[in-house]
Amino acid sequence: MIMLPNVINWALRAQVSLRQGFQEIIGGLSDQIKLKTIVRRIEKFLHLPELGENDFKNETKSWIQIANGNFNWGDENITLKNINLEVEPNKLVAIVGSVGSGKSSLIQVLV
Repeated sequence: MIMLPNVINWALRAQVSLRQGFQEIIGGLSDQIKLKTIVRRIEKFLHLPELGENDFKNETKSWIQIANGNFNWGDENITLKNINLEVEPNKLVAIVGSVGSGKSSLIQVLV
């Protein structure tokens, strides 16, 4: 004979387990989407044509400078806000960050 409190206790524990399982699945799907985006961007980069030695010689005296820049792309929402950047001539700069942090948007500003 199964007592009613035992059935209720079991049902509550099962519900908690199912909820945790669904949260793990959703979190895993989010990670899969981020990973797919990263792989797609790397593949796109790897398929670009190779540059020659002469492509890097630049004797320019100018540099890139952005002070408190705000940028958007056709809508009213500001995509990049209060951007400050200074790149001196003939310096190598790496732009790094997590997926969705604005790296590609910043590159679009510079191009």
